[in-house]
Amino acid sequence: MKTMNMKRTLLILYIIMSPLFVNAQRENSTKQNKDWKLAAGITVYTNNNYVMDEKVLERQPIEPNVRFKFMRHNVLRFQFPFSLKVNISGIPGIESPYLDQVMNGNGENKAYEIWKGMEAGTFNFIRMNQYYYNLFGASLGYDYDYKLKYGFSIFGGFDFSFTHEKISADYIGVDFSELNEDNQAQLNDLDFLTYKCQLNCLSIKPLLGLRYIFQKKILLECSIGKGFAFFNKLNGRHTIQSFDSNDITVLPFWQRRDYKQVITQLSINYLF
Repeated sequence: MKTMNMKRTLLILYIIMSPLFVNAQRENSTKQNKDWKLAAGITVYTNNNYVMDEKVLERQPIEPNVRFKFMRHNVLRFQFPFSLKVNISGIPGIESPYLDQVMNGNGENKAYEIWKGMEAGTFNFIRMNQYYYNLFGASLGYDYDYKLKYGFSIFGGFDFSFTHEKISADYIGVDFSELNEDNQAQLNDLDFLTYKCQLNCLSIKPLLGLRYIFQKKILLECSIGKGFAFFNKLNGRHTIQSFDSNDITVLPFWQRRDYKQVITQLSINYLF
């Protein structure tokens, strides 16, 4: 009789407790299969030129990234490249020698080279005061993410991007006549010049990529895609003011640029 009562009691306890066990197992399973929702990080490598086919930037911009995952497979992509007052090497499209290259160079005395140049004919050079660019951009995209095993997933999608680059320069241009018999030269021109231009590029990039989750908190992402512009225009102006005149000559210019590039990118993100 006692045995029957014991069995009946255990059966009642099983019926009462079984939903709790099932729910606990379901919660554990959900935690184990829980996917990431938000990731934020930075691009650590890219060969993206952002505004032109050829490489014109002095260095890779800083590029924060944000990824937002929704509905299991769908990911929104955000990127914000920027560079602030990056000095540019060289000179802005001028054929005259660069004074720093003529006058300096491992402590050598360049006076002889200057003298030989002035002996051969008129001698021109420029002295750069400042030459730099700023770059800002924003990218909005989407990709479809498919989970594999061991923390890997593959994805395909696109990025739609806008990039704005502004270049500024000011410098002094000097022109001497050729040397006479007494090794003397006349100053022909002394000009103050400014150069300002901006390039706006709208582009789209279809892409394929691979993601890997490391230690449940680090998301590594690499991708490859073909970027091309459907609007890419450069416009700007050169201004010239001579030392003996208050008149300013303005030379506006504009040009459409090509942008078609195979772009690779590697980024590291923290999962929230």
